[in-house]
Amino acid sequence: MDVFKTRRGYDARVWHRHIDEQSFTQATGRDRPYRQMTMGGVSYYAFCPACDNPIQMIGLFRPQEESKGRRPYARHTGKPVEGLGGFDEDAYVGCPYANPRHRRTRGRRREHSRLGSELIRMMASGFDLVVAAWERSTGIHLSESSAEHALTRWRNDEAWRDYGSSYLNLPQMLLYSAPAQNLVKHYIVKGSELCERLAALDRIRLEPTRSDRYVQVMPVGGYVRLLYVLTAHTYEQEGDTVGEHYRLRVALDQKPAFEPLRVDVDPFWHDRPARRDDRLLDLASRILLPVMEDNGKQDR
Repeated sequence: MDVFKTRRGYDARVWHRHIDEQSFTQATGRDRPYRQMTMGGVSYYAFCPACDNPIQMIGLFRPQEESKGRRPYARHTGKPVEGLGGFDEDAYVGCPYANPRHRRTRGRRREHSRLGSELIRMMASGFDLVVAAWERSTGIHLSESSAEHALTRWRNDEAWRDYGSSYLNLPQMLLYSAPAQNLVKHYIVKGSELCERLAALDRIRLEPTRSDRYVQVMPVGGYVRLLYVLTAHTYEQEGDTVGEHYRLRVALDQKPAFEPLRVDVDPFWHDRPARRDDRLLDLASRILLPVMEDNGKQDR
């Protein structure tokens, strides 16, 4: 992997783009517990941004046999690291940066897992950012009512326990397990790929709204059933960089309206500039507070 952070938790800064001597030194000061003497000499450690497990830097300050001339990268330790903490196997197997032979995208984490609790806290404290990132990736605007329904379903399904859920893809996982949703009367981002595809359909029209940013999907000639669903969560690896994407499928009267659209995960969505929305944050607090309190009791 080519990303790291220096502490656990959803709100920890992520160092990305690539791993090098300068970024690691700036982040850690090259001090303990990130720099440790081991049987093989000096080793350098940090945390995985997706699963919070310890990772080891390879080829950072000196060539190592396993780096084989590659630029520096990081890999999971697979075991506890003194001063950094234990290794959470349950979190690791759902990590996008995990070894593909061990990675799981199906199944459920144990109840009250540490990573699950962190995902709930991230959703509660940044729900407005989740909604904004969903809109950027799909072109679909969620009204306050739609956002409330989506979050209520996410809570009731305990979606934070899904192995495919991580800090990186929380905006997409908000609706990944949801049943098909009707696009009619929804607001769509102007100029988005979805907007361009919808504009070519005969059974609907895209009407102006009071906002210059959106158009509204409206039926032509009576009732229209235009449903969307997010499917096909997959990973792609290029070198040390791992990408995630989904497919947005749209059906018009139970037939594919066009080829599925690719929805890419922005792993740094939480750090993108955005205008905060107190109404969405209040809504998230109300819906998720009982769950956070229950998980807090279990943590203690």
